[in-house]
Amino acid sequence: MTVGQTYNVSVTYMNNGWGPWSEEDSVRLLSFGDTTPMGLTGDCNNYGSGYPEYAITPAGEYVLLWQLHTYNFTVTPTTPGTYMVGFAMVQNQGAAVTPFGGYGYATVTVT
Repeated sequence: MTVGQTYNVSVTYMNNGWGPWSEEDSVRLLSFGDTTPMGLTGDCNNYGSGYPEYAITPAGEYVLLWQLHTYNFTVTPTTPGTYMVGFAMVQNQGAAVTPFGGYGYATVTVT
């Protein structure tokens, strides 16, 4: 990737868990790790500092058991380097963020 250029990113998860995912149930895709230099706001390594960045399940949409759902968003890297960015499904419960399922990671080089 190149600093200042905007890229489309897609992350796909399969719902193989306890019930449907929806925004009304606060089920979201969470980004964590080196998120700030990648143009994703917040850093979720420390839940107490900064606000994590989420890709939401669109309002009125439900991801049923065994369905795949692709979260699409853009990133615009701001700083050269090599970064580890992770993704996980979470459910917000008030001030608590509860991850569930597997974690996905990508190593990204920005020039």
